[in-house]
Amino acid sequence: MQITRLIECLDKITTVCDLFSLMENAARARGFEYNSLMILTPYNECASRPETCQKNDNAFVFHTYPDEWISYYERSNAEQIDPVFLYAPQITRPFLWDQLATMVHLDQPQHNLLRRAQTFGLHDGVSVPIRGENGYIYVLSFATRKKDLVPQQKLSILHLFAIAFYDAYIRITGTQDRLEQIPYLAARELECLMWISKGKTSLEIGIILGICESTVNGYIRSIFRKMNVTSRSMAIMKADKIGLTNRFSH
Repeated sequence: MQITRLIECLDKITTVCDLFSLMENAARARGFEYNSLMILTPYNECASRPETCQKNDNAFVFHTYPDEWISYYERSNAEQIDPVFLYAPQITRPFLWDQLATMVHLDQPQHNLLRRAQTFGLHDGVSVPIRGENGYIYVLSFATRKKDLVPQQKLSILHLFAIAFYDAYIRITGTQDRLEQIPYLAARELECLMWISKGKTSLEIGIILGICESTVNGYIRSIFRKMNVTSRSMAIMKADKIGLTNRFSH
């Protein structure tokens, strides 16, 4: 799909779920198996002091990263050193992950984290930071299992797409009541929520889905952040209230 056609499709989308579905399909069509949207605190607060930069409650609004990487990332509290997360507020243009060291100073743990990501299949990666409403930073990232997939000219295409995606996201979410906005849950998160509603424990859910208990707990923490709740019972009640249970596939 050409970029102009893609932007036309974005202009017609009216739901967050359809928006993220289009983002995933468009990324795959360009050779990127993985993509995400992250929202960071206002850049005027954290651009000058990266160590104070924080994700908001719904930070990873969307991602298609491997389960194993997300589990490792959360278990090791990688966000505390993740250079993509920490330095995006300082960068005003799309950047390749492997070129970060030429743009900002990276310490050894940060170099190690980028190398560790490659062992989970995240090789060539690119992030596009966008200064959004109220000073928040929207970071769209794309990654692939293949090496040397991202020529410089591809960054311009991804930049145009990211801006159009951001405009569509703001348009769609801005027309909804933010307190009752239906959060986007990835497929695994939705499966975990469904089994939670059936009274299953994390261990039982892990057995059912064929993943480890710690990975399940990582998904549940993500569900809590996205739904702005603090317990399983609250998540179930809110899911029912906002109609999220209609998306259960079982």
